[in-house]
Parts: sequence; C-alpha cells; structure tokens
Amino acid sequence: LSHAEMLHLRNAMYSYEKQRVMTMMENLSHQMQAFHEVLEENDALKTELGRVKKERDNEVSDLQKTLIDMKLTLAQCQGREDHTRLTTGRLEMDLKKAHDENYR
Repeated sequence: LSHAEMLHLRNAMYSYEKQRVMTMMENLSHQMQAFHEVLEENDALKTELGRVKKERDNEVSDLQKTLIDMKLTLAQCQGREDHTRLTTGRLEMDLKKAHDENYR
C-alpha cells in the first residue's frame, strides 16, 4: 500500500474506533441515567416503606392500648359481678333466715 493509502486506512480505522467509543459512551450514559432513576425510585420506596411501618407501629400501639383498656373493663365487670353474687348470696341467706324465723 502507498503511504497515502496507509494514512487513509489509518484515518478510517481511527474514525471507526472513535465512532464505536462514542456509541459505547452514549449507551453507558443511558445506562447510568436508568441506574440513577432506579436509585431515586428505590429511595422513594424506602421512604414510603418507612412511613407505612410507622403507621403500622402506631396502629399496633393503639390496638395494644385498646386491649389493655378492654382487659381493665373486663376485670372491673368481673369484680362487680362477684360483688353482686356475694350481695345476692347474703340477701338470699337473710331472706331464708327471715323466712325461717317467720315460721317459728
């Protein structure tokens, strides 16, 4: 090959390599942009997940408080029921005693 042909061939190879590198860089740029979008979406999802977890924790806490209140109310009702049974038992005994005294 002549010197001019060699230069033309070298320039053609350089141009081809330059175009190939530019295409690779453009593809890499698109991939980087997509990666950044995924990272941003991931951050948004993490934030949303944190918010949902906090809401769930608050709901669980509220339910635990409600359960404790219900247990206290139940204990009070059972206490009143026990007291009512004792009072009823005493009244029945007094009634029986009064009834027995009336028949003597």
